Amino acid sequence: YEITANDRLSKSRMKDQSIVFVKSNSKPPYSGSFTIYEGEFNQYYGCRIELWFDPYDESEEYKVAQRNYIVEGWQF
Repeated sequence: YEITANDRLSKSRMKDQSIVFVKSNSKPPYSGSFTIYEGEFNQYYGCRIELWFDPYDESEEYKVAQRNYIVEGWQF
């Protein structure tokens, strides 16, 4: 999320591109990656990254952690 406007960044892609599957018998650390496509090169802005857990058994997902970062805009 962009911090000042609380806008979800790269909304149409983020969930599919950042998902990490974890088996019950696997041990941490888990890792994954994602790209935020908003902004321009050399443009910095604050964003909030949230980590969510979505159980396989279809019970309700919940937020595990969140942290704020300063990110630089991205360009092709």
